[in-house]
Amino acid sequence: MPDLYRVVDWDKHYENNRTRSMKSMSWIPIPNSHDGDGYTQIMEAENGIEIFGCWILCVQVASRCRPRGTLLRKSGHPHDSQSLARLTRTEACIFAKALPKLLEIGWLEIIRQEGAGIRQEGVPLRNRTEGNRREGKGGKGRAHKAEELPDFAKKHPEYLELMKEPALRSITPEQYISYLQSFPDVDAAQAVARACAKAVDYPQGLNSPSAFVRKQFSSLDVDEEKAQGYGRDE
Repeated sequence: MPDLYRVVDWDKHYENNRTRSMKSMSWIPIPNSHDGDGYTQIMEAENGIEIFGCWILCVQVASRCRPRGTLLRKSGHPHDSQSLARLTRTEACIFAKALPKLLEIGWLEIIRQEGAGIRQEGVPLRNRTEGNRREGKGGKGRAHKAEELPDFAKKHPEYLELMKEPALRSITPEQYISYLQSFPDVDAAQAVARACAKAVDYPQGLNSPSAFVRKQFSSLDVDEEKAQGYGRDE
């Protein structure tokens, strides 16, 4: 299966307190700095304007994918230059040139896939390896790899994000299903992203990973009308 593109540090740069409570996004916060290393590298390229335009389109598309921040189609297949061009009404050849550059500067990363699911570890361009991640308390539990749970991983790709966070890797599929059943109106991808983002603040591990993740689902358990009311087009 083709590799899956993902926006690096999506939750850090493209989510805020409003968007995290929204099940679907009709707008997205975009950083407005023009002095970063990635931006200057793009603009120094011969086709810099085209590359940056493709980047904005990638971010917009990723905001509507599940899990958010990935370039994953509703069919479960990864987006490529052809599908991105078709979706955004632009030219595939432009995306074909832009995607390698976005990978090179570390704005996009690749999640390697095996069979029907996403492999446990991502393959980033900033050398983020499992050894660089902080281990949970006592290393309790083990990650359930996608190749061991092909059907579950295909249906719930966001579950594999939990498996990449050492402090949360003890969460079993059964526990994860219980969260979905208890909070059916919550965007699971957003709850997982919040759990992973907050888990790094506990380098010594969590006393109860399951309760911690359930709390993130509970905190997003707001009614749809209120969530949609946060949009800019009110």
